[in-house]
Amino acid sequence: EGPVELFSAEWFLSAGLALLCVLGAAMAAGLTMGLTAQDIIELRIKNAMDPDAYEDEEKKTIVRNEKIWSGKLIPLVKRHHLLLVSLLLMNAGVNEALPIFLGQIVPEWLAVVLSVSFVLFFGEIIPSAILTGKHSLRIAASLNWFVWAVIVVLFPLSWPIGKLLDLCLGEDHGMRTKFDPIETKVRLELEAQDFEQHSNAH
Repeated sequence: EGPVELFSAEWFLSAGLALLCVLGAAMAAGLTMGLTAQDIIELRIKNAMDPDAYEDEEKKTIVRNEKIWSGKLIPLVKRHHLLLVSLLLMNAGVNEALPIFLGQIVPEWLAVVLSVSFVLFFGEIIPSAILTGKHSLRIAASLNWFVWAVIVVLFPLSWPIGKLLDLCLGEDHGMRTKFDPIETKVRLELEAQDFEQHSNAH
């Protein structure tokens, strides 16, 4: 049909829906990276921490916040395949719909170019960088409600696929389930080295 009349009601509707698709792609891609990268063991450790065990008030606040945030994410992360499939289905849906809505406001060739550009930068690179940064735990926890909404809406599609992945690949999806003393020792040594380098830098 081609682009609709500029600045008409149909134009604003299509532009708004295209913007929602870009935002949806950003949320889906960022949350996929940010949530699937979370280690369930580390989340459980943070959730079990006691803020009152620390004397420093700033440290208490940090531990208390991390305890709350990790508590919100544990129920999501332990449903790894259901979470992954739901977010990927959402991402695929909005990415497919974006060029359709853009095609209503710009020529078809430009819709394809803009769709690829928007999805790459605003729907993939930027949100993935934000959701895997130092504030990933806090941001992911604040979007906890959104992720549950996506899971509920897409549950009829995502649950069978996720269950099939559980059966074929297992539910632990490669996470540690046993205590490894050697691994723990190496990890503590590396963390001590990082702390020492950080202290010397300041």
